[in-house]
Amino acid sequence: QGILGRCALRIITEVYVTLKYMALREQDKPDIWNLFKEYGIGKYKYVALRARETSLDLSQHHFSLPVLETLLNEDKSEEFINMDTRLFDNKNVRKKFEEINENDLYDLYYEYDTNYIHGLWGAIRESAMIFCNNPAHKYHAVPDITFEQKLRDVKHDCEYILKKLLNLISSFYEFPDFYLDKYGEVK
Repeated sequence: QGILGRCALRIITEVYVTLKYMALREQDKPDIWNLFKEYGIGKYKYVALRARETSLDLSQHHFSLPVLETLLNEDKSEEFINMDTRLFDNKNVRKKFEEINENDLYDLYYEYDTNYIHGLWGAIRESAMIFCNNPAHKYHAVPDITFEQKLRDVKHDCEYILKKLLNLISSFYEFPDFYLDKYGEVK
């Protein structure tokens, strides 16, 4: 019911769209999976380079530079890894949703939850501001210091996107019997 739930929903949505987009593009771009892998490792290269240059103490940081360096050099030496700061496959997110026929997901899930990811005013207003209960103040918005504001639960939406994701994965791989026995067939 909070901001982190909306962030999680956006992540799940983006994972689904990325996977479906790559599956669709694989037919005309057979190396798309490797390109995706290199793109992601290139993003780690950027962070590793910046971490090496900083004067900040990273000993308590939430990532470990040695782990990044290990992952960065796993397949080939980092000197040969491209560092691309554009979007993956050089295509904006909206276009990917359009290509895979998921416009509603973009409009109603991704775009809304992006407001929370980026801390934009609509999300701040919805999640952290309430109306002043003094009619003389014309019901202006004030910070919710007592945590009265409750957002709608994202559970249903998460289940919806996860089912879409599982359906997509099940089109590539057969699920094991124990999974089907426990959760039923994914349709």
